Amino acid sequence: MNRFAVRFLCRFCVIGLVVLGWFAPINAADSPKERLAVAREHFQKGRYGEALEILDSLAKDVAKDVDAVELAKARCEALLAQGERDAAERILNEAIKAHEDAAELHGLLAMIHFERGRYDAADASVAQALKLDSNQLQARLIQAHLWTERGEIAKADTGYRWFVRYYNSQQPNEAEPLLFVGEGAAQYARWHSVAQIFDFCVNTVAKDALKADKQCWQAHQLTGRLLLEKYNRAQGIPELKAALAINPNAADVHVLLAQSAVGEYNWDEVEDEAKRALEIAPKTPGALRALAEAKLYFRDADAAEKLLAEAMEINPVDQETLALVATLRMLQDGWPDVARLKVLVDNLDRIAGLKPDEISSLLAKAGRDDKDGKDQKEEPKEGVASELSRFERIVVEVATRNPKPGYFLTALGEQVDRFRQHAIAEPLFKQAITLMPQLSQPKTALGQVYMQTGRIDDAKKLLDDAFKADPYHVRVSNMRKVLKVLDDYSTVTTEHFVIRADAKLDKLLARYMAEYLEEVYPELTTLFGFEPETRTQIEIYNEAKGLNGHQWFSARMVGLPWVQTIGASTGSIIAMTSPS
Repeated sequence: MNRFAVRFLCRFCVIGLVVLGWFAPINAADSPKERLAVAREHFQKGRYGEALEILDSLAKDVAKDVDAVELAKARCEALLAQGERDAAERILNEAIKAHEDAAELHGLLAMIHFERGRYDAADASVAQALKLDSNQLQARLIQAHLWTERGEIAKADTGYRWFVRYYNSQQPNEAEPLLFVGEGAAQYARWHSVAQIFDFCVNTVAKDALKADKQCWQAHQLTGRLLLEKYNRAQGIPELKAALAINPNAADVHVLLAQSAVGEYNWDEVEDEAKRALEIAPKTPGALRALAEAKLYFRDADAAEKLLAEAMEINPVDQETLALVATLRMLQDGWPDVARLKVLVDNLDRIAGLKPDEISSLLAKAGRDDKDGKDQKEEPKEGVASELSRFERIVVEVATRNPKPGYFLTALGEQVDRFRQHAIAEPLFKQAITLMPQLSQPKTALGQVYMQTGRIDDAKKLLDDAFKADPYHVRVSNMRKVLKVLDDYSTVTTEHFVIRADAKLDKLLARYMAEYLEEVYPELTTLFGFEPETRTQIEIYNEAKGLNGHQWFSARMVGLPWVQTIGASTGSIIAMTSPS
């Protein structure tokens, strides 16, 4: 055998030993505690199958020096990470029978019940957990979520505030309790617009969790999600990528990336990330919703129906899922009458006390009142029948469970606004603000609606208030900057148009456009058989304050600095990048 062959075989053997050492099963002589620690490492790195293999073997041995409660919890979490909800619940219930005094098991069961929409069962598990340990963090968090889902906002607010006080009094330093504190405190910060607590969650809680456990990808997930809520993709996406660098099989992280891509209208990325999440954990509701949003955008109703049906199997009362189902029903059955919709949403907080025929009569009256004194013999307008539409039945169902469904209304408003149904989105956002004034999201969304419809003064006030409440929100900040640029523009007003442009850079262009548009106006309105009720607003964006015209145009349309076109219309306004 020549020297080359010998060297090759030696290298091959060395590599083989390394590979075998990497994948070799845990030595039977290793202590149960060491094996449990290895299983934990496998879990944190997304090797769920390997983790379960070790955990299941430990469960069979019933080793005395392994915490049986910790073992049961670890098995359950590994199964949940793969979407095995029923198997996880079975193991958890068996463990609870053997360890009824384990508060953390009741807290975990409360979470499972909550995520399946079984709120009464979740209540019972929360009560048992807190009876055993009043500081059981997971139970405390689920309790606050349950209050929110039932419209008991004052109780929920107290529940989330508890986490801030808990941190101040207990100063936890382990990763898991820090993550629960981060979740609860972040919700309190959202509701009270406390920028300092938001900063605390990102720069203290998450970082301390990583100090406690370098493999704590959940800390990166928490930070990334909070940053993306503010449309801060520049910092949020790298945090999620950092989470995936530790655990490439974190389904929830892939869901967050898919949801972020929805906001960017990057449907290819939505599909890639959502499908990856479903490969890891089948029937993950967030992934199914992201795919359904893509199908809805392209009006593929059949595909959206199937995806949402799967999501409903997991949790039939989830507000975000029901908002998508309601949107689907409107696409299938037609957009609702706006006057009738306003009456419906204005009465959501008392729907639970009305009988079905009383609700129908209330809405039918809205249709009649909307005729504004027209001949009563006129045929009823489509969409104002006394019977509830499929869309209306969903809204009533949600309000019956929760008299203050601010999250549902906001999600629904965002969906219909994506289809440029501004008149429908507006009352939804307004009522979300009325029922849950602590939410910043509907305020921002309503400000965007006003921007899209050319109601600049209304937008200015709302966005100023939103910015005071949430100075970290990138989209709000960008839209306020656009309004300041518009303030500096000159205006050319004609009989049918209002043109805003930079007085120095585009003055001649604006004048020429005004003359030409008025010249062709009669021809175009005759050709299309339509004439706008109000003047059409046109905005021409040029370089200003260190940014080019395209960046200002993009911020004008979506609140973010990049749109892959140079001109767009919302139906009420036309915005474009200056050709100069």
